[in-house]
Amino acid sequence: METQYSTNSLLTAEEFGTIIDKAPWHEIDKGIRSAVEILIFHGFITIESCQGGKGHPYADPMVRFEGNEFDLIIAYETCLAYNLNVLEARRVYSKCTDIIKRGNWKKPIGQTYESPTNEIIFCIAESTGTIFSPD
Repeated sequence: METQYSTNSLLTAEEFGTIIDKAPWHEIDKGIRSAVEILIFHGFITIESCQGGKGHPYADPMVRFEGNEFDLIIAYETCLAYNLNVLEARRVYSKCTDIIKRGNWKKPIGQTYESPTNEIIFCIAESTGTIFSPD
């Protein structure tokens, strides 16, 4: 069986502007928004994010996105290039059948063990108080 490679490439300014204009930014936690924007700009389709911490479902800031294992490596390297403080990059296999609903849009998440997602976990740097590493 031949390996399929995803083609994540930089969006044009117009494409990026359209996505940014239509994105529900009020629903994306402020503490993780930069990472989501960076990944979208580089062509990744994000499906879940959380800034983590008290009152949030995750302990650490995280972003989940579609793609194969090669996309995970590219996203990891991209985050490092932007000086994001990456703790872990991993494939997530979930048997959950939850569906995210936003208006008329529905997205099944992890319907079987055969459809994993990618996940990057970030650390909050003490010196910056953000997911960005100090210079």
